[in-house]
Amino acid sequence: MNILNLSIEYPKSNSFVDTDSDNVYVCTNPPETAVRDKSAIQIPNDEFDIMDIIGELKWKPDLVSISSSLSILKNPPIPKGIEKLKCPSVMKFTDSHHMYNSTRTLIEFARSVNCDYHWTTYNRNHVHFFKAAMLKNVFWLPGSISIPFYEVKGTQKRYSVGFCGTLQSGHPVRKNYLTYLQQQNIDVTIERETYEESLEFYSASQIAFNCSLNGDLNRRVFEVLMAGGFLLTDRLSDQSGLTALFKEGTHIECYANKEELLEKVNYYLAHPAAASRIAEQGRELSTKEYHPEIINKAFRDIVFNQGSSYSKFVDVSDKRGTRPGATSKGELNSRLALYELVQEIHRVNTWLNLLVVGGGNDIICDLGNLPRLSLSYYCYEDSKNELGQVLEYYQLKERINIIHDLSHQQYDIVVVLDDSLADVKFNEALAVRPPMLLITTKAARFRKVTQTLLKKNGFKQITIIEPGSNKAIATIIYMIFVRKGRAIDNPRSNLF
Repeated sequence: MNILNLSIEYPKSNSFVDTDSDNVYVCTNPPETAVRDKSAIQIPNDEFDIMDIIGELKWKPDLVSISSSLSILKNPPIPKGIEKLKCPSVMKFTDSHHMYNSTRTLIEFARSVNCDYHWTTYNRNHVHFFKAAMLKNVFWLPGSISIPFYEVKGTQKRYSVGFCGTLQSGHPVRKNYLTYLQQQNIDVTIERETYEESLEFYSASQIAFNCSLNGDLNRRVFEVLMAGGFLLTDRLSDQSGLTALFKEGTHIECYANKEELLEKVNYYLAHPAAASRIAEQGRELSTKEYHPEIINKAFRDIVFNQGSSYSKFVDVSDKRGTRPGATSKGELNSRLALYELVQEIHRVNTWLNLLVVGGGNDIICDLGNLPRLSLSYYCYEDSKNELGQVLEYYQLKERINIIHDLSHQQYDIVVVLDDSLADVKFNEALAVRPPMLLITTKAARFRKVTQTLLKKNGFKQITIIEPGSNKAIATIIYMIFVRKGRAIDNPRSNLF
C-alpha cells in the first residue's frame, strides 16, 4: 500500500510505522536524507493543491493521511483539492484535551480540508463534538496504534513506584500526585528515557504510575501494559474509552484522588503477587486485542471496508454522538467555548465542584467528560423528569446530580446560562455560599438587575488569560466573575 502522510514532523523512533506500506512524509523540516531518497517532501506554507504534491511522487497513493497537528502552525498548510483524489483521505485528530480553542481549531481545520474520514486516539470523549460538527465518518481507535511493539523479557523489580515522562508546568496535577507520594515516604523514581528504555523501566517497577494530562486516554496506558507493568492510573470517564478496553482490578488499577492513590500504592507494594497477576492479565489482553498491528488492521478495515469487523470503534458507545448535528455552527462554538474554558481549569486542579444552571442539556452532558469534576445541575421541578431521562439515555445519570436547592453545597464554579441571576432570591442564595468562579452569558451580564445584584453580593468581573499569550479566554461569549476575597485554589496558574 502506498501512503502519503501530511504532518508537522517526520516520524520519530517511538512512532508506529506500518512496514507493509510504502510511505512518503510531507512535513516541516524533513531530514535531508529522507528528501534525497524521495521519502519526504517539504510541506508548503498556507493553502496548496494536493495534486501538486502527488505529482512529485513516484507512485499514486492508495491513501492520503493528514494530521490535524498542522492546524497549530502560524500559517497552517491547508491541502486543497482533496475531492479530486482517487483514493480515501483520512484526518487524524491530535490533542483536543488541552489548550483553549483546541477542539474548535481542529474542527475548523477539518472543515477546510474536507477529508473522507476523521479519527482520534486519545480523545474518544470528544467524538460527539466532531460528529456534531457534521464531519464525515468519525471514529476512534486505541492509542496503541501509535506505538511500535516491543517485547520486554522478564525484568527484575528494582523500583517501588516508577514514572517515566514529563513533570513540566503543563502537568500540575501529575506533579501534585507524585509530590504527595514522596511526602508520604513512598519511594518514587522519576525518569526520562528512550522509548525502549522506558518500557524496560515500567517492567522493572512494582507500580507504574500514570496520570493523564486532562482526562485523556494517553499512550502510557498502552506502553505500560505492553511492557507487562502493573498500571496504576487516574480513573477516567466512561466516555474516554478506558473502561471499554480494560477492567479495573483485573487488567489495571485506578485512583480518583490522593487518598485512594496512597491506599492502593501501599496495598500493592505490600501484595506484589496481586500486582503481578493484574499486570500479566493486562499484558495478555493488550497483546491479544490491542496490539499495534491489530489496531492498524482495524484502521484499514474501517477506511477500506466500512469497518465491518470493528464496529466497536466506529459505533462509539457514547450516545452523545448519536443525536443529529448541532442546529448551527454558532451553537456548537458556544458550547465548545464554555467546555474548553472549564477543560483548561480542570487541567490544573485535582478536584472541582461545578454547578450548571440552565442552558439546555448539551452543556452539562459535555462536561461529563472531565473526571475531576463533581457535577451538579440546578433545575426547576417541572423539568426534573425530562433532564433525568436525558441523562439516563446518555449514560450520565450516575455522573450528574440534579439539585433544586443551593444552600447545601459549596461550589468552586457556577455556570449560569439562563436568567436566574436576575432573580433576587437565586442571587442571594448563591451569595450565601459564593463560588470561586461565576461564569454567565454576555447577554445576561448586561441586564441591569443582574449587574446590580452581582455588585451587591461582592462579585467582580475578571479576565482569564490563555497561558503563553495575552489573549483573553471566552470573554466574547461568556463573562467571568470572581467573588471578592475568595481564596484561589491554584494561584500559580495563569487560568486563575
